Order: sequence, then C-alpha cells, then structure tokens
Amino acid sequence: MVDKSRNDDDKLPEVMKDPKLKDLTEEKKKNDWLRSINIVVYSIKISRFKEKKSTLEEWMGRDREKQDRFDNASEEAHYCPNDDVLLEVFMKSLHDRMDEDLKVLFFYKCPRCNYREGWYETGEK
Repeated sequence: MVDKSRNDDDKLPEVMKDPKLKDLTEEKKKNDWLRSINIVVYSIKISRFKEKKSTLEEWMGRDREKQDRFDNASEEAHYCPNDDVLLEVFMKSLHDRMDEDLKVLFFYKCPRCNYREGWYETGEK
C-alpha cells in the first residue's frame, strides 16, 4: 500500500528543498539531482578504471607470493606419540592473517592408529 500522505519533498535531499528552487518542477529537481549523482558515480568509475591495471598487478603479485610460499614450504618429520611411527602429511594449508606473517600449516596422521596433529612449517604446534 502506498502512503499518499507523504510529500514528495521528503524523498529529496535538503539541498533540493531550497526555496530558491521553487520555480522548478519536482520532476526537474529529481532529474537534476539524479544527473549530479550520475556525474559523481561516473567520475569514481573513471578513476577506478585508470587504476585497474596497477591494482590487478598488485593483487596478482601478492597471490604469486602466497602461492610460492605454499609451494615451497617443507614439512618436517614427526612421529606418532602412541606407536612411534612416522606421521604422514595428508593436508597443508596457508594461514594468511593481517596481523601475522604467512604460515603454512601441515596436518599429519598416523597410518596405524589414525592419530592426527598439526604443525606449522616453523616448528610450532
């Protein structure tokens, strides 16, 4: 249901309710307002487009660094505390937090008893 009691002026920004603009029709006010908003949005799009190539190169460089870190991480040998068997790596994960350096986490499991644990490439558990 449409609220007919509302005035169309309620929809316009304060700047468009200026008494100096009383000679303009509501339609003209709305069109002018939308035109000015479109100019602002268009200028933002242009500035982002100008930076698009450098932004993409920056993102790709960061992604390459992360991929290299993940690919070149080396796992250490760890043994099962239950039956002293060499644990096998079954998964590794890259931990990327804003407040910390990149870390690669290795998940190990025992082939005999299915014991599991995780170790970072730095040796911390």
